[in-house]
Amino acid sequence: MKALPFKQAGNFFSDDSVLVAVSSLSLPRKRCSWMILKNTFWFLIWLGLCCYSASGFAERQEIGKFNAFFLDGERINAAEIEGWSQGEGEPSINQKALFDSENPARWVLNRLLETGHSPEVLVEFWTGDCLPGEVTGYRYGLNHPIEQRFPHVIVDCPLPVGSPDQPWMSGRIRVRTEAIRRVVWQPRGGSGFQPGTLFLRDGSQIVYRALRWTERGIELLREEGTVSVSFSQIAELHFLRPPAWEPMWEQLASLSPDGKTRLIQLETASGLLATTSRDRLSLEVGTTMKAVRFHRIQPAWSLDPLWVPLSTISCWRFFAPHEVLLSNLEPQLIEQTPILAGYWQVQKNRSVLQISFSEFSPQATWGLGVLGNARLTFSLPPFSKNFTCRGRLDPSVGAGGCVQCRILWRREQEEKVLFESPVLVGSQESFETPQLSLSKPEKKVQQTQLLLEVNSTPEERPQGADPFDIRDALNWIEPLLVLDPKALQAILKERYSEQIPAWNQWQSPQFLSGKLSLKAVWEKGGLEGPSYDWQVQPTEESLQLVRELIPTEDQKWLVINTTRPEASPPCQLRVEANGKPLVEKWEIPTPEATSSVDPLTVPLQDYLDQKVTLRLIQSSEASDAAAQWKAISFLDQPLGLRRLFEDDPIWLNQFEGEENQLSFIAKSAFSGQGSLQLQAGSLGNTAIQDWNYSINNRPDLGEFRYLRFAWKTTEGANIELQLAASGKWDRQQGSQRQEGNERVLQYRAGPDRSENRYVKQIGFSSPTEWTIITRDLASDFGSFKLTGLQFHLSEGSTGWIDHIYLARKMSDFEYLDPELVNP
Repeated sequence: MKALPFKQAGNFFSDDSVLVAVSSLSLPRKRCSWMILKNTFWFLIWLGLCCYSASGFAERQEIGKFNAFFLDGERINAAEIEGWSQGEGEPSINQKALFDSENPARWVLNRLLETGHSPEVLVEFWTGDCLPGEVTGYRYGLNHPIEQRFPHVIVDCPLPVGSPDQPWMSGRIRVRTEAIRRVVWQPRGGSGFQPGTLFLRDGSQIVYRALRWTERGIELLREEGTVSVSFSQIAELHFLRPPAWEPMWEQLASLSPDGKTRLIQLETASGLLATTSRDRLSLEVGTTMKAVRFHRIQPAWSLDPLWVPLSTISCWRFFAPHEVLLSNLEPQLIEQTPILAGYWQVQKNRSVLQISFSEFSPQATWGLGVLGNARLTFSLPPFSKNFTCRGRLDPSVGAGGCVQCRILWRREQEEKVLFESPVLVGSQESFETPQLSLSKPEKKVQQTQLLLEVNSTPEERPQGADPFDIRDALNWIEPLLVLDPKALQAILKERYSEQIPAWNQWQSPQFLSGKLSLKAVWEKGGLEGPSYDWQVQPTEESLQLVRELIPTEDQKWLVINTTRPEASPPCQLRVEANGKPLVEKWEIPTPEATSSVDPLTVPLQDYLDQKVTLRLIQSSEASDAAAQWKAISFLDQPLGLRRLFEDDPIWLNQFEGEENQLSFIAKSAFSGQGSLQLQAGSLGNTAIQDWNYSINNRPDLGEFRYLRFAWKTTEGANIELQLAASGKWDRQQGSQRQEGNERVLQYRAGPDRSENRYVKQIGFSSPTEWTIITRDLASDFGSFKLTGLQFHLSEGSTGWIDHIYLARKMSDFEYLDPELVNP
């Protein structure tokens, strides 16, 4: 077989119509008749496909709703899939288990639903998955003090993937940014994937070297400098290619860290393509619509679970972690040398004519569709074992088309032909490869390549066969790459630490040796809703996390939020600094205790501005003890406290009132270096910047109950402190100061009595010396959102206020003792 003079066609073929593809060839006038003939031919093909699809639907109704294919080649038709149940359910079809250890199912099709639909607005991933929806925001995630998450974008998904417990909620999905290949806000058409390119809605484009997400847009680094673009300006965003196989290792480490848990990829008729694992798949029944069943899944790229109605799933694909569906991989290179057909975009799981492989006979569920002289190059990891595939011309070409296919293995400049098909003429002929062994490279060669090649001009073309490539629509059907399982497991063990955001920037000997066990568990009490979380179980006596840093004023408190599963034996945490114990033995609490037990808070004031080595040690007397690590944070104040005012003159800019009424006085202070001084009158703000504190009787982490402040006045003065709830002084009306019995959130001290029974009177004499006040806000005023403060002082007097703090528990105020300078 002669070598093909392939030309690189970019990263993907054009997805323009055949008319545009042909016209781009600039054919002379004498060949216009051939163009008309060719276009007529394609029209007849599309017309035949419509009839083919209609007849196929009638056939599907006759032979059963579900069609399953098993590893041994057996095909089963049935009306239902039985046995889907919570947790460890064993689904089966016609009493044949889908997850049988010896002969598992390869795929199951719902024959009444179409597959292969491509949504217009979407997020596409490097591992082949696709989420319909629009990106509307971004969050860093790692800086959250209570529950750290990976950096992610917010995707508004139009599909019904919200919780069945809250069916009115929209599908708002948090998606990890490093997993994204392409984002489409507005389809642009034209050429295919172009790495490192942003396409604007006005038709222009920007080639970039690096990007940074912002809350509502993107900052791009170009050779000319940086540019900021909002989401509303973008049509499509194509990301730079990551190192080969990195996205696949990240997905496998998230879904099957032991390298043994079987994976499931499901596809819906509306364009969702999501890969999960048995550990992250469960069946739930709707609460309001009890007849509706859902698959609860959580792909590696999602921080949230998706509840996918079973009635919308058109296909399930099942495979082991060491089995790679080639259609889920990004080709390293795509080349094509067209004769007449022009450049056509490679299609995933369907032919270039947009026909799903599930419509074929025999049916298939994954693969690649190409047209004409095309060669796809895939990078291989060094422990690739074998490869299998089938191939045939698309059924729509009928007796037309003529191609010969080759599968090659490449190392540097060396190429080896692994398989060469017979010449295929028409769609009735096909080929199936044996198990092709992939040669192991020398140790110095880290990667090799697999090439799938289609030749439209084979030397042995039969007489009368189609001489052109316009009908050479070749389908690579169910190409499967098999890796060495043990080598894969070794790679995944090295990535354990990458699965837990709280461990960011921490190191451990266990990370390198893989001496950890991770188990995915369903966590109902997440800060932003339920999700799957990791239980960490050391396979040695203890787990050690180590980090070196120089604490600053913003990092003088170490806060560790970790819990122990209820079924786990007790386990403890020890904290050391430069080998000295800061916490000898802290019992890690169970999730039920987190409503009353704060995370571990450790002061680092003694190590400010000096290098310190911190060591966290999780240990237990039981070998099966486990913990869930939610956050490790360095804060300027303990998590159970919130400083509202202490030595911050800039805070004065938040208030409105007469000039010089409120000022920062450095000479008079209850604590710290100064206090706020108020002349007679009122001054406040209902909505101080970044204030939206939840006040509750039983506060969760990040919520509060108690208020502490200190004040004093001149003799005979009345002083008041009023709280704003949800942007209003009065909880029921918006006026600034209510008289009579309207409810206000206010404290008063001084000789005058309030006529409002809701005002809390704190003594009937003026506090002429610094007086510290501690109040239970929830008992005084109930639950509310604290958004602002107001100070009021009677005429002819002066007052001072200082040391204003919120606390979750009374014991949290004990953390203030080291902070007090002038108590």
